[in-house]
Amino acid sequence: VDLKGWTVGDGADADGIVDAGEGTILEPEQYGIILDPDYLERSQTYDCIIPDEARVMTIGGSTFGSGGWSNTVPEIVQICDGSGLVVAAYRTSPGNRPGHSDEKIDWEYVSGDVSDEVWNWGESRRLHGTPGFVNSIARCRWDLKVTALSADPPFPRRDDTFSLYAMIVNTGKRAVTPEGMHFYEDFNTDSISDPGEIIEDRFSPLPAIQSGDSLEVRSSPLRFDPGSHSLGMVVKCSEDERPADNGRILMLEVGYLPGDVIVNEIMYAPLEGHPEWVELFNRWGGFIDLERWRMTDTDTTHPGLIRGGVLPAGGFTVVAEDASVAAIFPPWGSGATVPAEFPRLNNGGDSVVLFDPAGNCIDRVHYLPEWGGTGGVSLERRDPDLPSSDGSSWTSSLSVEGGSPGRANGWSMSALSTESILRAHPNPFSPDGDGFEDRTRLIFSLPASASDITVRIFDVHGRTVRTLAAGMVCNSCGELVWDGTDDAGRIGRVGPYIVFLESFDREKSARRTSAVVVVLARR
Repeated sequence: VDLKGWTVGDGADADGIVDAGEGTILEPEQYGIILDPDYLERSQTYDCIIPDEARVMTIGGSTFGSGGWSNTVPEIVQICDGSGLVVAAYRTSPGNRPGHSDEKIDWEYVSGDVSDEVWNWGESRRLHGTPGFVNSIARCRWDLKVTALSADPPFPRRDDTFSLYAMIVNTGKRAVTPEGMHFYEDFNTDSISDPGEIIEDRFSPLPAIQSGDSLEVRSSPLRFDPGSHSLGMVVKCSEDERPADNGRILMLEVGYLPGDVIVNEIMYAPLEGHPEWVELFNRWGGFIDLERWRMTDTDTTHPGLIRGGVLPAGGFTVVAEDASVAAIFPPWGSGATVPAEFPRLNNGGDSVVLFDPAGNCIDRVHYLPEWGGTGGVSLERRDPDLPSSDGSSWTSSLSVEGGSPGRANGWSMSALSTESILRAHPNPFSPDGDGFEDRTRLIFSLPASASDITVRIFDVHGRTVRTLAAGMVCNSCGELVWDGTDDAGRIGRVGPYIVFLESFDREKSARRTSAVVVVLARR
């Protein structure tokens, strides 16, 4: 269509459309932009917005119509062909946000009048409008849109398998068949699927989606390490007139498992003028970024944010009330981190609760002063594998400095030997009084010729069920018998139990532990 000789105006006056250097002919489905001549001389606002393939034109007069269009009252915009026939007309709608144009919704809609209905127009979603390309509110002929992306289960943890679900909706006016789709992990967070980021690519034929219909797609089972993952999904359609909405991003936080990081040492009653601090230990086999982890006391409604730090496998870090811990315990306190809010720990008993960025409780210790750790001496965990909630898992620090922040505890696993052996037979056993496998034998073998041993049995919640031996002197080999009862003589519930053996040589210079899971069953 050659617009030479055509006019644009406000109904009271009209100006001829003229060449601005690119001609006045519009090719099929090409956009034409008519700019006020003053713009061409004084402004560059739209220069970086209008695409090269659009045709830029201007008018013969100095302003549109009799004096430009008003920002406060509705006015007519009309286009006439070379014979003066009104081809299209529209009445503006004042009240848009500054810099937001009126846009047509359905350009294929044909009314009985050249004037468009009000319902077929609306305010642009984009600042400066969409000159030269598809309107932001237009109903396109071909438009697939990814409206949702989610994970199932929605809050996976380490080692969990999950799938991604995406909803593809055909918001266009024509049926369309997707040419493919893929899921990806957006490592560089640019919302663009690079070849090295693709998790799963599908080229197999997908069904046609009718206008207004939707298609739900699901990824293969996935598994990710703990941490934040920017996951995306993109549907491919070469006909799509609005490809910007063909994808969606999901920020997924994969959580840790309870016990991956543990509270390993607590200084809750420091000397006057010294800071409180908590030592954390990484029991998991990978590096852990503590950014966005939180720690709190009994009041879990206001957890303090931990300010980063990488915790290597088998490594320690110290979360302190203030940085002065580095001067008190050099060099181990030098790696301490100070959270935004350090919980005030009560000397008479309190809790230390640790949350990962996904909000999962990873460790919880409710300590009591009778466990130890008073008078400027820290409370140390005896063994990383012992339950956090049991007082027998804790004792006062053996360090001459009063604590060992950032290094192994005096009662730590570094003093243990792999030579200790503990096994149970039969396992499972059934203490039901029928005379068959009513008891289990706990057989142990120790490297020392004489040792003091303590043997405790815990349930799956870490509660002490039975103490079979406490400081009992024995030779290098021996056995104990458990009949399935607790310390009060009651038969335990069906399920697994943890038998934990702790031994010291007679000089108390070497500590060794061993554990075995025993299953109490019913026949």
